[in-house]
Amino acid sequence: MKNTMLTSESGTGDPVDPHVPTSARRFARRSSLVHPRQGKIPAIKPALAGFAAWALLGAAASASAGLVHRWSFNGTANDSVGTAHGTLFGNTPPAITGGKLVLNPGSDQNQYMKTSAFTGETLGTRTLVAWVTLSDLNQPGGAGVLGIHPAGVDNFDSIVYGERVAKQWMNGSSYWARTVANNGGAAETSTGEVMMAIVYDSDNSIKLYHNGVRYDTGANKGTLETRTAPIAILGRRQEGSPPSLQGAINEARIYDYALTDVEIQNLNTLGPDILPGETGINITASAGTGGAISPAGVRVVPPSSTPTYTIIPAIGYDVADVVLDGTTSLGPVTTYTFAAVTAAHTIDATFVAVSPHAITASAGTNGSISPTGAVSVAHRGSQAFTITPDSGFIVADVVLDAGTGSETHLGSVTTYTFANVQTDHTISATFVAGSLVHHWSFNDGTANDSVGTAHGTLYGTATISDGKLSLSGSSENNRMAATLGNALGPNKTLVAWCSLSSLEPNNTAGGPLSVGNEEFDAIVYGERTGGQWMNGSGGFNRTPENNGGALENLIAPNEIMMAITYDSFATNKIKLYRNGVLYAEHNQGSLTSHAAGEMVLIGPRNWSGWDDGYMNGYINEARIYNYALTDSEVAALYTHTQPGGYAAWAASFPTLTDSEPTLDFDGGGLESGIEWVVGGDPTLGSDDAGLAPTAAEDGSGLVFTFARADLANEDDDPQTTIFVEYGSTLTGWTPAEDGMDGVTILVNDDFYGSDPAIDQVVVTLPESLAVDGKLFARLAVGGFPSTVLDEDFESGEGGFTASTAGGTAWDHGAPNSPSQGGGAVTAGNGGSANCWGTGLTGGYIAGTDTKLRSPVIDLTGAAGATLSFAQSLDIEAGHTLVVNVIEEATDTVLESAIHTSTPDPDINASLWATVGGVAITGGQKVRIEWHFVGNGGGSYNGAYIDDVVITTP
Repeated sequence: MKNTMLTSESGTGDPVDPHVPTSARRFARRSSLVHPRQGKIPAIKPALAGFAAWALLGAAASASAGLVHRWSFNGTANDSVGTAHGTLFGNTPPAITGGKLVLNPGSDQNQYMKTSAFTGETLGTRTLVAWVTLSDLNQPGGAGVLGIHPAGVDNFDSIVYGERVAKQWMNGSSYWARTVANNGGAAETSTGEVMMAIVYDSDNSIKLYHNGVRYDTGANKGTLETRTAPIAILGRRQEGSPPSLQGAINEARIYDYALTDVEIQNLNTLGPDILPGETGINITASAGTGGAISPAGVRVVPPSSTPTYTIIPAIGYDVADVVLDGTTSLGPVTTYTFAAVTAAHTIDATFVAVSPHAITASAGTNGSISPTGAVSVAHRGSQAFTITPDSGFIVADVVLDAGTGSETHLGSVTTYTFANVQTDHTISATFVAGSLVHHWSFNDGTANDSVGTAHGTLYGTATISDGKLSLSGSSENNRMAATLGNALGPNKTLVAWCSLSSLEPNNTAGGPLSVGNEEFDAIVYGERTGGQWMNGSGGFNRTPENNGGALENLIAPNEIMMAITYDSFATNKIKLYRNGVLYAEHNQGSLTSHAAGEMVLIGPRNWSGWDDGYMNGYINEARIYNYALTDSEVAALYTHTQPGGYAAWAASFPTLTDSEPTLDFDGGGLESGIEWVVGGDPTLGSDDAGLAPTAAEDGSGLVFTFARADLANEDDDPQTTIFVEYGSTLTGWTPAEDGMDGVTILVNDDFYGSDPAIDQVVVTLPESLAVDGKLFARLAVGGFPSTVLDEDFESGEGGFTASTAGGTAWDHGAPNSPSQGGGAVTAGNGGSANCWGTGLTGGYIAGTDTKLRSPVIDLTGAAGATLSFAQSLDIEAGHTLVVNVIEEATDTVLESAIHTSTPDPDINASLWATVGGVAITGGQKVRIEWHFVGNGGGSYNGAYIDDVVITTP
């Protein structure tokens, strides 16, 4: 037949060169005379019979008929049939190991493989085939296995898992243009390898196959899309669309025609290693009691291939021996790879029982670990532990195998699972009070973080003025961006005070605070439901479509405080608050942690470079706490910072350069906070005498009279409490209540004027309340922070005292500690001269047990207080700096470990850090104690504190 010109029966003269098999096969399909895959030859002219027979033989001999792309992952991501070679993507790219593409994305949803374009190809009818193993049946909805689409175009076809129906395979497509809501397929039940295939035929039918069997009910939707020079994506449904698959892809193929039911069944029978028409070699694998070998049974492999076998001991067993061909002992190996196979082989594994192991679990104060004590675990078994801090605390560290020389510090984790246990272990947890870890107030004209190191950078048209970050809302490029300096665990609180410039439904799907990379958490406005606040998250993994919240109705200058708490200890509860009030709550999805180096954003909800949303408005303040605030704590944040109130009143006097409410700025005799209450001018000292409260005796008792501005009235502003207290001594006081013990209170509305409105309040205290002829009265005002201690130690010891049970004592002065691997301490916080430290020249000694106490703090009239201080630590792992509250009256511990620091040994002591938001219970006089205990030392500088501040609400 050399140089013979063949023509089709229709006489079109379509030429075929019999020396080019691909052209011959394509001619056969075009002419409809010969289809090498159907096994049937219609009647043809005798002149063509020889060619028809040749075409069939060619198809039988060539295993790749119609196969245009094949990725087998035998060491590379190359295409062994075409030229569409793969490239691996991700912060940690997927691995190619054991002849598979292994994807373990975790929080990195960027793991996938992308091929080069199918240059010169046009795919109409086609079949996608993949052998895949899921590592978890509960995959994020929409995880893709094999998809194709034009490069850079959102128009794909893909094998997708669990998107429209959980655990159901489906044919993925852009905007579900060719995807039915429920294709009738059964839920996946196995994490073993399955073969999935999708056939796209010229009649617009789309058929799904699971292990060679038709999977869907035949519902068709949309029109067949012809693909010109597309790319293939493995591990997700399309290039720009996470989530990524959790599992492994053994092999993936693309055929340029619609395979038949019989052909797909044949592919499943042969498996991923053998192509139709190839002659294989048998390898028989078996395993005894106590384990398994994979793959098991008879496996047909291609000649010269190098198959790998994995020997898997069951829980409670080890491998005893692996025997090759019945005679060769390989010993207790767990994998074996054959050299190039030329003959049949056997491989057999045996196993031996092993005794169980003990894991001892313990927890420090302010938290627990479950289970606790000595836990028996089978050899090669697993055991999960849950670490739970008490309310208001977080996990400081979880340590594995402490003191063994191979101890591991896991950090602030709340769960840990020992897997494949083969020896005894220990696990211990310590806890520390939760705190504010990042704070952007914009008050100094910068985007600096005043608590942490996540200092912001402004982009686009973002500006800072009047203590606010302003965003024009025209582009995602208008933003503040920062980087987390420390990891943030799953439990956290995001808070932002913001104002919207408009109520457009999505404004446009950005928000006032976001943290994280692809798998992010954010306060977002109007993304899934227009006009509604929501907790934004990567791929909506933690975001319901409608959380039940109301539509927003306030725009600038009205300010809104939005807060979101994330609590893994309350079944992954997420709560949204608006102006201190619970707005919505749900527990969709699992909470996620954010590693050091991930993003903090204000403006966009995320940063992937496209469609990230933007915000139109301003942000007054943003905060991140490393624990889930309680309902009352969120409400208190709003109460003490809401617009109006004392802060707004003080801001109305431009010359009031120091607005601290406990200061008498004008020197007139009344504190600025009292001036607010009585309607005074805090910059005009001459008006104070006429505004001060008065007291007079009327023969039957004491009459106490004062002015009260409506602006500061507790009925109008819940952050303020104004009342009269009385007593017979100057140390104990009782609130005056109308009708109690003969007390009368009369309010004369607008007595001192109506603009501004200032009332007269007359409180009559009967003579019967006097003791030994003495009766005193005073005006009490509360509700705004009052500083009761502010000590920087620059002018002296600040009334602090030290006591030492052993070792190195606390000392006051200028630090001059050398660098001992953790960094030098040569100045106080912020570069100041003095501080307190456990040995100012470094190197605390063994057996150190020393306490530092503050002067007496009078909290008898306060419901509570808040402590903040700066600390610099270079202490050995396991050594602790604990803050206690000491009751002054009894000199005993009233509250233990309100803050605990137990760092790793390599913490850089030259970096001072602020500890803020530590709560103290009020109602008595107390001292604050810093108790440092260290058994070792010498190579560690110790603990240092500076800039101690205590405020009351």
